[in-house]
Amino acid sequence: MLSNNFAMLVNELNVLINKLTTLANNFTTLVNEVTTLTNEVTKVTNKLTALANDFTTLTNELTKLVNEFTSFFNLT
Repeated sequence: MLSNNFAMLVNELNVLINKLTTLANNFTTLVNEVTTLTNEVTKVTNKLTALANDFTTLTNELTKLVNEFTSFFNLT
């Protein structure tokens, strides 16, 4: 009887261990998915930053051009 109860307890512990292992694996999968998503967001952020930098450069060049035109017309 006692050995039967012990065997049942061991079996229940194995079931619990399997459930915890599945939970840990699912959590690992979730962490990996979040990491992948974070990496993709970082790529998009970097591209947006590069685009903003290009826009700033273009704005600066256009400002210089406007200033040159203004200087030219002020001289004439």
